[in-house]
Amino acid sequence: MKDCSAAVRFAALALLAIPAAARAVEMGLKVEPALALPLSARQSQPFSVDGSGALKGFIGLAPWADAAATVVMLGLPTMAGSLSPESARAWGAGGGLVLRLPLSGTRPWLDGDALFVRTGLPGHFAFAAGGGLSFPLGEKRSFWLGPFVRYLQIVGYDSGGDSKSLIVGLSLEATASFSAAR
Repeated sequence: MKDCSAAVRFAALALLAIPAAARAVEMGLKVEPALALPLSARQSQPFSVDGSGALKGFIGLAPWADAAATVVMLGLPTMAGSLSPESARAWGAGGGLVLRLPLSGTRPWLDGDALFVRTGLPGHFAFAAGGGLSFPLGEKRSFWLGPFVRYLQIVGYDSGGDSKSLIVGLSLEATASFSAAR
């Protein structure tokens, strides 16, 4: 145990000895209105489509990677055999990682989220993976717009299994860069 604490102290001193380098940190907010298409057999009804939306806040970890916090709303179609004519709503929150490929005119991206989703009284674990293409709006490149597609799975949604949805929509992103000491 004594060796471990000495190693931790040495690592902390080594990090303090590294000169701080200034770098720009990108922060932003993304709004994603979309359509949700059910993929689960128990939720699929012919031509059943519902709405979805997400709000993502992110901070740059590197020029190609961001940490993201996500809030999502998903409309779930009425299950076959349900007595309710209304669709269900799922609300979730969580976080994940966004990977970007900085190109000159467009910005392709991939992301993944782990979420806690409420579909009623019980909460469920969910995960999402998506990808899209963003195009800059204006010379400052502070706003980006583009299409995306995302797969969302709510684990243990009902006794029939997981809820699986394909989400297709537009992503509008606002970004700003700030100088930070590293």
